[in-house]
Amino acid sequence: MNIAYSCAGEGFGHAARMAALYSYLESKYSVHYFVPSTLTDFLKARMPGKKFRRIPCFKFIRDGNKINFAKTVVSGMINVASLPRTIYILSRCLKRLCVDVVISDFEPYLPWAARLAGIPVIQMNHPGIVRKHLSTNPVSWAAAAAAFLMEGPFNERIHISFYNGDIGPIIRRGLLQQQKERGNFILVNIKKAIREKIMIQLQSHCTIPFVVYPNSDGDFDRDMNRCLAVVSNAGHQTISEA
Repeated sequence: MNIAYSCAGEGFGHAARMAALYSYLESKYSVHYFVPSTLTDFLKARMPGKKFRRIPCFKFIRDGNKINFAKTVVSGMINVASLPRTIYILSRCLKRLCVDVVISDFEPYLPWAARLAGIPVIQMNHPGIVRKHLSTNPVSWAAAAAAFLMEGPFNERIHISFYNGDIGPIIRRGLLQQQKERGNFILVNIKKAIREKIMIQLQSHCTIPFVVYPNSDGDFDRDMNRCLAVVSNAGHQTISEA
């Protein structure tokens, strides 16, 4: 069976899940990877020797470090004009590769291409869980609308979440294989855009040493298994692994 697997380019949680799953999938199937350019370096380091085909990146609009869901939906609708040509090109690629099924992790381009090509889609992600938990708060409806755009069409959908998901978080094999021991530091995994502000606050309130990521010289899996605590922005994968 030939599988085409795509993931979103916002953050690295979706890409980390791809890195966690690829060896399992490739033990049984032939897999082709479609990712935004923002993830290529991250995935090449974790999936050596693999070929990554480029797809566009649907971006979330932020106010500071917070996602503005209303602006994200509007931006997504504006970008709809470029969708037909991109989807057509991707659908031809899927046919040329003789793909039997598409797996998408919160990435809408390949699912729409698969629909055009008559190929079934499995949508697998964690942010879409918000569609199951709407409230009277308008923000929840805006978040659900953004998730609707990002999921695209699907035949089956699996929500991965520690909060009422269809299945629980997927943990990387490399992390599970590390020897567990207790260190004397806090692991900080924060985007560079907000790292300086966060570190100023942490250092003014805590005397325990910090190990900061992303860090090309560090061993994230080892430090995750040794740290006293984890400080992270609102990503799903790091929190789940902690």
